[in-house]
Amino acid sequence: MLQPRAPLDHGRVLAAFDAAAEAFLANVRQVEHWEAPGLGEWTVRELVAHTLRAFTTIETYLDAPLASDAAQVDATEYHRIGMSLPNVHTGVAERGRQAARTLSDPVGQSDEIAARVVALARVTPPDRPIQVISGRMVFTDYLATRTVELGLHTLDIQHALGAPPLLPGGATELCLDVLLGLPDPIELLLAITGRRTLNVLG
Repeated sequence: MLQPRAPLDHGRVLAAFDAAAEAFLANVRQVEHWEAPGLGEWTVRELVAHTLRAFTTIETYLDAPLASDAAQVDATEYHRIGMSLPNVHTGVAERGRQAARTLSDPVGQSDEIAARVVALARVTPPDRPIQVISGRMVFTDYLATRTVELGLHTLDIQHALGAPPLLPGGATELCLDVLLGLPDPIELLLAITGRRTLNVLG
């Protein structure tokens, strides 16, 4: 497997997370038709509600107890393990629908949630341990996974809006650093040269 192209420096990850949050909010403010098709079976409202979990799970996991026997994982392993769990996509889709039922003011709630969690991320120690379903992570690595979530779903929102795909450079680079460690190097080489298709997230 390929290794991340650069170390996950906390200042770099925090800056990328901030930039991804701003990009997400800017696109949410452009939405006019909340019940229009969003991603797969989701409406735009459900897509935005799901994406907000990139923020709220930070609060959830910072409050969660640690398992004494949990294996240490990094940001890339988090995605590899998480995407291999049984019925993972079905569960994600249903949680998105459930979250949308509480999203009565999508723009206002998105602004409030993002501001609250970005402020929390800025004061959380980089090495703070967090228990997730994939194992135990340090906060910097978990924040990197949240940046990937924000970045990819911001692109999904832009697609739903008919807007050109655009992310801040730092967020894009961090997403690539995390996800390029997932595929087999030969599969990646074949994919980027048009010889094969590749979906590292299933």
